Amino acid sequence: MKNVLRFLKPALLVAGVMVLTSCGGGDGGTSAALTTGVRAKIYASYTGSQQGVTVRNLNLNQTSNFSTGFNISGIDAGPNNEIYLASGNKLYRYHASGALITTMTFPDPLINYTDVSYAGP
Repeated sequence: MKNVLRFLKPALLVAGVMVLTSCGGGDGGTSAALTTGVRAKIYASYTGSQQGVTVRNLNLNQTSNFSTGFNISGIDAGPNNEIYLASGNKLYRYHASGALITTMTFPDPLINYTDVSYAGP
């Protein structure tokens, strides 16, 4: 799995888009993981007349979206269909369905989180 993530990493961040892959089957090698049981979602944040997250398949067709009500400065995919967001002095943990799981606010309002990254198993 580690080799798969290293192989995919250059494709993970493209213009603020994060790709989450879930690999199943095979022996865990790169070729097996890329060809057997791969499901992927693309999460992208947006601003403008609306603010939120769009969930898309690999053909870039939207499968769902949700509004956050704030500008997102960083986005990353986590485990269990979770999405981590950064904005101002706050970090957010959402479910891909749009349900807010938890929020952390840094006490200094002058702090501005510019990005977020998940480094789990």
